[in-house]
Amino acid sequence: MHTNSQAFRHIAGFANMLSLTQVGIRSLRHSADQVEDVIISGNRVINMGEFRRLGPAGIAELLPKGSRVYVSIDVDALDMSLVPGCVSAEPNGMTYPELRDSLKAIAERHDIAGFDFVEVNPPLDVGTGVTAYIGALTVIEFLGHICAQPHWKTRRLARAA
Repeated sequence: MHTNSQAFRHIAGFANMLSLTQVGIRSLRHSADQVEDVIISGNRVINMGEFRRLGPAGIAELLPKGSRVYVSIDVDALDMSLVPGCVSAEPNGMTYPELRDSLKAIAERHDIAGFDFVEVNPPLDVGTGVTAYIGALTVIEFLGHICAQPHWKTRRLARAA
């Protein structure tokens, strides 16, 4: 079965991928077997209840400090009321401050190797383009938090020398 999580099932098998943590999972589109397969493989699935118990700092602390991580931000992590331009939006998602604060905590604790922001569907976005706007805002803020870290400043100074 092909679902939005299909890519993650493939990524989980890469030799250079140590672990996969999916945060904000709350879908009826995933079978219990699919979730169990991810967990059996040594990866984490954090549902919204656990996310809210851990909070942004707790999410960032799931991996050892300084870990090199790739972050894939799926717009459907946000509550469906915030993202009309998303095909697979669901209720009980993150608020914008929860997503923003989590990404900031991740940037402060880890070495971000790269990131993406996915699943904005412009033809479905309302006339105001609110989903695209929230995506652009998220990307700009996360990039700012990444580049504000001391190791980025050190890299920039080393290149200038």
